[in-house]
Amino acid sequence: MPRRLQTVLIILISLLSVSLNAKERIYYKINHDTCRVKIVDNFKSSEDMNYKDLVVDLLKERNYQTSFLGPRRKIITGDFHLNFSWNRTGENVYKACDVEVTLKRSRINRTQSDDKVIFENSSKRALPRVTFKGKERCRRAINDVFNLLPHCILRKK
Repeated sequence: MPRRLQTVLIILISLLSVSLNAKERIYYKINHDTCRVKIVDNFKSSEDMNYKDLVVDLLKERNYQTSFLGPRRKIITGDFHLNFSWNRTGENVYKACDVEVTLKRSRINRTQSDDKVIFENSSKRALPRVTFKGKERCRRAINDVFNLLPHCILRKK
């Protein structure tokens, strides 16, 4: 019996060490010269401003240098531009929150709709139903979308 207990403990310790090491490593990444991303500024309402801060924070966690795209849509060739949109949908009292994110790399010095798509994801959250307006649903949907966004690693020159 003690022999089995030792074996189980060794297996358990090895599994814990593997899971702890996995959290430190970044598996989904993209190499880029500058890691600059311009966010398309379509944030208008006061609630949009809360989500704007969340989007900027989530991008900075993944090592992107953020700024907002001006009305001329000028960008440095090869940099990223991100389009973020959210919408509440549904006929119920508790509306679901739909979030979409598209990250593209520019080919020329302006953003275009046919630029190469690097990352695209969407999420729909109908739960939790804590409030009628659903700010918590939208925050969770935004976190869901950005969970799969690749980390930006500066390319060594």
